[in-house]
Amino acid sequence: MARDRWDEMQPARDKRVEGGRWQALTGTLQHLWPGSLFDYGPTVATEQALLLARLCFIYALFGTVADLTILADFHAELGIVSGTAAAILPVLYVMLLAAARAMLLRNNATAFLSSAASLLASVGTAWGCLLFVLANVASPDQRMVVGGLLVGLLATPVIAVPFPAALAFFVPITLSGFAAVCFALQPFDPFLFLCFTGFVSFTFVSSAILNRFSLERSVTRFRLQHQYEVTKLFLRNYKENATDWA
Repeated sequence: MARDRWDEMQPARDKRVEGGRWQALTGTLQHLWPGSLFDYGPTVATEQALLLARLCFIYALFGTVADLTILADFHAELGIVSGTAAAILPVLYVMLLAAARAMLLRNNATAFLSSAASLLASVGTAWGCLLFVLANVASPDQRMVVGGLLVGLLATPVIAVPFPAALAFFVPITLSGFAAVCFALQPFDPFLFLCFTGFVSFTFVSSAILNRFSLERSVTRFRLQHQYEVTKLFLRNYKENATDWA
């Protein structure tokens, strides 16, 4: 009898254990997920927007240099699609610099974050199209250049803030990379596919964690600053009241 009752209770117990593990996993993911900037207040959003504006100058510099390098190495293999993508990249970088400069001058975080995400998505799409076409026409020696450029572009979102801006650039590059590994770089290499998948996963998780830590650091700093100002105000009121009583 006791054995039968134990067998009846075991599935329910297993479900509770699995439910607890799932809640722990989702709780961990929610803790690592950066969330919306404006959930933390406009001050934090402004700080993250200023950081992104400064990073845009680095993105534009190295992105333009990489684009010119590709044009010099693949000028004979460029077609209509790849040539258009290579030509539009400097224009997109100039627009990104203009938006970053406007942010530094006018301090409009909402407008800048929206425009920067759209521009980064466009830059990522242009790079994705260019890389996929080059992977199809590249010689064995040139494939090393394409692979190195792909890895560099995939690693860029690790230092990008905020997280939506990083994703805007990361998603089209990732899709283009998978398309190149699966269809352009023939014959298909399963080990290359597994390595690429692992690097993409590492980049995504690293970007999410670093953005989360960056947000928490900003929030903690502003809270400490607020507590300092409140404490300073209380001390000043205490000194004034103590002088009146004296």
